[in-house]
Amino acid sequence: MKKPILFAFPVNDLTIARYLAAKEVNFIGINLDDPDEKAIRSRITQFREWIEGPQLIGVSATPQQATLSDYKLDGFYLDEVFELPSDCIVFRSEQFLKRNPQSQFQYVIIEKSNASFESMQCILKTDINTNPVLDSTIKGFLFAPGNEEKTGLYDFEKLEEWFEKIETIQMPSE
Repeated sequence: MKKPILFAFPVNDLTIARYLAAKEVNFIGINLDDPDEKAIRSRITQFREWIEGPQLIGVSATPQQATLSDYKLDGFYLDEVFELPSDCIVFRSEQFLKRNPQSQFQYVIIEKSNASFESMQCILKTDINTNPVLDSTIKGFLFAPGNEEKTGLYDFEKLEEWFEKIETIQMPSE
């Protein structure tokens, strides 16, 4: 059985990143708009050293942060026209797609199911408090896993319940 694509953002803590890697999340989003560049670099280094599996995606409202290619990220979620390396994974929002219908990228982040995007790899922005539901438009979910209360301390109960629901989802036939 094919599983939905899972994109967790924002992920700020190694404890949560390791849990998400164990749950076979496809993408972990890192907030590049954090004003502390040293913290961004440290987080990326930690994730690269301590987790295996998920691809690291830089998420930014400003394309200037994406120019910091020495972050060595697997891709970006940006909503401005900006030249990105050809080998990186690119996420855009539904609003970006409407403004730039000829743009080429791998995934579109949508707020609700939208039949006009059926030819795209649509990732539904959702909340771990809602029941995940797939249809022919939606190929996966963008969700916020939350943050540690303090280093190493996080209540995984709600997130675990959401993952249990994800495991029961059947991908619609293509």
